[in-house]
Amino acid sequence: MAHHLNSKSLIVDELQKTFLQKDSILEPNIYKLAFEGYRNNGGSPIEAINMLSESYVGYPSMINVTAEAVNINGLDSSNCLKAAFERLLLSRFDPQRCDKMLMQDSEPSALGWLDHLLEDIDWRKKIYELIEKYPTCEFLNYAIIRIVNAGHDAEVSRLKTSTTCLKVYNLILANRLSDIVDKDDVEFEEKLPEVIRICCEREDTYLSAIILLRKLYHQYNATSFIRVRQELERVARKHGNLPMLDAMHLLVDADPSSVEVRKLVKSILSSSMIALGDLSELQRLYSSANPPLAAHLCEYDFLIKLLETIYAPKDGTPAREDLVYPIIHIIAYATTINDTKPHVGQQDVVNKVKTLLATLHVKLTAATRAGSITGAAKCIIEAIKLPIGAMAVLLWAQHMATNTSYFDTYYRSQQTPDLLLFLDEIAELHPLQQPFVFNIVTECIKHKPVNFAPETWSNLQAMWIDRLLFLLRSHYCKPVLNYFQSAGRELDNSLVVHFVQRVSGLLGSPPTYNFY
Repeated sequence: MAHHLNSKSLIVDELQKTFLQKDSILEPNIYKLAFEGYRNNGGSPIEAINMLSESYVGYPSMINVTAEAVNINGLDSSNCLKAAFERLLLSRFDPQRCDKMLMQDSEPSALGWLDHLLEDIDWRKKIYELIEKYPTCEFLNYAIIRIVNAGHDAEVSRLKTSTTCLKVYNLILANRLSDIVDKDDVEFEEKLPEVIRICCEREDTYLSAIILLRKLYHQYNATSFIRVRQELERVARKHGNLPMLDAMHLLVDADPSSVEVRKLVKSILSSSMIALGDLSELQRLYSSANPPLAAHLCEYDFLIKLLETIYAPKDGTPAREDLVYPIIHIIAYATTINDTKPHVGQQDVVNKVKTLLATLHVKLTAATRAGSITGAAKCIIEAIKLPIGAMAVLLWAQHMATNTSYFDTYYRSQQTPDLLLFLDEIAELHPLQQPFVFNIVTECIKHKPVNFAPETWSNLQAMWIDRLLFLLRSHYCKPVLNYFQSAGRELDNSLVVHFVQRVSGLLGSPPTYNFY
């Protein structure tokens, strides 16, 4: 009995707080939900009426008077009030309180006011702003679902948050993926961080995205989906729970051989020295009668590590001979085999690529040891016709420029070094590798050879800048121009003038005053 009375007392106290809120008498259903409950639990009706009376302030009447004054002065009171309400909403929004209200109003008809509000595009925009700030708020997710059901799914698909509703998340993710799948590398890189952020907000969004990307790849054979998935995995491994991620991928990749490939690739990436056992096991798997998908090997960090090991070792020590052939076999297989076609008919092409990469390894190893490209030029020209050969030459060229005495020994100020001309050739042959050429040029332009006098180094830097001009002529414009707006500002003024003069020459007609 005492417990029952205590419960009633708590309800009365809570309702008294409701009555004492300013203008509580104007709240919807105040009599049905609060007044009757107060009376039924032992509260005095007279006290309730007094509290409602004392808490009355009359804000609506004040607002009406203010609105009339605004209209008299020639302004639109509706727009002013709307702007004020929007500011208050954004600054004072309480997600916990709204979620509590949503749970109390279980009947859809109780939130009819919300549908009326969401008919206005400006209020919908405020909901979009709020859900990007509070993506887990149940009330806001409910509002987004109502917006979608009202036919505004195109607006919702452009949101920059994942939300907790799978239907809404699928709309947003589909919009982002369709926006990047056919983009070139520059636009792809610009839009990728937003996709990654949406997919990696929570474990469930990550898993959903990984499964979707896997299905899309198998259905459409679009390599863009593989690349997005690899980028997601890279970010997740950097910031996430590794055992949980491994468990997720075990569930997604049901094929035992695929799981084994992933483990071996992970082992190679996590080790400072590549183990022969890991390479041999990979080679065995991909030499079997029923090999795994080549796409499992097409991970950027993995292929770059293999290429660096045999073509541009960071410590300058040539790779062990017993590692070279397995690495070349794996690289050739990964970059040549098309998983959508029978592997048997592609083996001849794989063998040709292996032969080319093996010859390139021999020539570049000798060139690195001698600090010269004498005797290697013909092989390089042939190798860069293939994208993987061009990537190997790019890594080797950067190593030669920054870690050997190549420029100290062979640089002549009157002639562009062959090493730089190879970069131009690769940028022209393989537009998708232009970002790598750009990164190499902007890195090497800062590297001063040991025995160079200032004027000789300035001349070499001007030749590096000419590589940027070649990229500009090859339509790789935005990153080059952004470079001179940021890091390029640190270059000597004479080099910036050199760049501007050459760009002016490319433009043809006299530039306007605003260009300068």
